Amino acid sequence: MKLAIVGYGKMSSAIAKAAKEFFSSTDSQLFVYTPSSSSADRAKEDLAHVQICEDMETLCSQADMILFGVKPQMMLGLLDTHAQNLKRKAVISIAAGLTSRSIQSVLGEDVEVIRVMPNLAALVGKGMTLISEEHTLSDEHLAYVTDLFASIGRVKFLPEGLMDIGSVLSGSSGAFYTVFVEALAEAGLRRGLKYEDALELALQNHAGTIIQLQEGIDPSTLRVDTSSPSGTTIEGLIALEKTGLRRAMHEAVEASFRRCVELSKQ
Repeated sequence: MKLAIVGYGKMSSAIAKAAKEFFSSTDSQLFVYTPSSSSADRAKEDLAHVQICEDMETLCSQADMILFGVKPQMMLGLLDTHAQNLKRKAVISIAAGLTSRSIQSVLGEDVEVIRVMPNLAALVGKGMTLISEEHTLSDEHLAYVTDLFASIGRVKFLPEGLMDIGSVLSGSSGAFYTVFVEALAEAGLRRGLKYEDALELALQNHAGTIIQLQEGIDPSTLRVDTSSPSGTTIEGLIALEKTGLRRAMHEAVEASFRRCVELSKQ
């Protein structure tokens, strides 16, 4: 398969680097176009045998499938400009908020389109990639896309209407977790622990908790099991409820979701 990547920012470069073994095992040919010379240099360092294209026209003429890793605000304009060059190609979009249908309406029916939403955990092989069920890929191209993202973590198909909220939980929430962990470490620092020791304790506890939850234990069950009568944990949980942690999480998710909707209209 001849796969091209347009843009070489954080997400597209994370995909490319994490999937190097997949590219090698499938004899994929890789092409990259980016207007940034420093990004092009990074692509050369990251990827063996990658071909850097001078312009979009060259890239489109070389590739079977093209992954667009550009900002959502730029995406539709870029597609419109190069719609003629993209005919009979397969387009993979990782742009937040843009539906498969909106991309298809710009490119026309003779272009295969799929929307996927990966996350940066792909860098460590623990990615969670959402794939829209509303796509126009051939069976061969769909299998390639599914295998590509399965090589860097998990893959889940969702109805198009759930892609925005799904991407908030699988993508944006990673940043939410960092705030929570950082706050725990700061609280430990406040009570005398070194910051790095407090962070280590919090991270290890989270790692074990996540494994238990992934094995099927319900979060509320684990919360109750961890809380002894009149103990320290229940006092902390009551304090969290008083300070509105749940409400803060709901508001953060809603704010990110609304931004996804806004991006789809720009």
